[in-house]
Amino acid sequence: MNDKRSINLKRISLKIEKLSLWFLPIVFLVSVILLHDSNGKFYLQFTDPEYFHLFNGLNLSIFNLAVDYIDHPGTTVQVLFAVSAHIVNLMLPGCDIITNGLNNPEEFIHAANLLLNIICTIALFLLGYYTFKYTGNISLSLLMQLTYFLGIGLLIISARILPESVFIVVLLFLVLLIIRYIYDSDEGRSSKTYAVAFAIISGLG
Repeated sequence: MNDKRSINLKRISLKIEKLSLWFLPIVFLVSVILLHDSNGKFYLQFTDPEYFHLFNGLNLSIFNLAVDYIDHPGTTVQVLFAVSAHIVNLMLPGCDIITNGLNNPEEFIHAANLLLNIICTIALFLLGYYTFKYTGNISLSLLMQLTYFLGIGLLIISARILPESVFIVVLLFLVLLIIRYIYDSDEGRSSKTYAVAFAIISGLG
């Protein structure tokens, strides 16, 4: 009986630990949404680069590669705009996506920011989840997630549509790959596998 209770307690404890890994990602998402909303109308405060990426994203949404704005660079941001634009367009009156984008630019910017931060929230959870899986240390896993909150600057960046916002996601996966490499118990795993993985993530960055 004691063994069964011990096993059940361990299972419950493990479930609680895994659920706790959602806490900081959700806090991040709620915080960023509130910060984003506090910015107000972007055309009154920020015209660079949100609106530039918006126009390029609208072009990409109709598979028009005439994207004249190539600074920063912001290719990934513009692809996010293109994807989120179709989602927003479904919720707006029956005009074409370009017309709706020009008539409701702020809605399209909000949607792109929300999609970006949902991706970042998932990346933050995966960082904690796989750190816990590889190390078995819940404290270390939460600490890795907590590094995102060490400065308000990261949250402010995430509340806007900037190339740096996407780069944060890449950094989270880079940290996760480093942890995987450090704690990999399979000594026979090819070093080429890690070389390719690091190259892909670095290339995305």
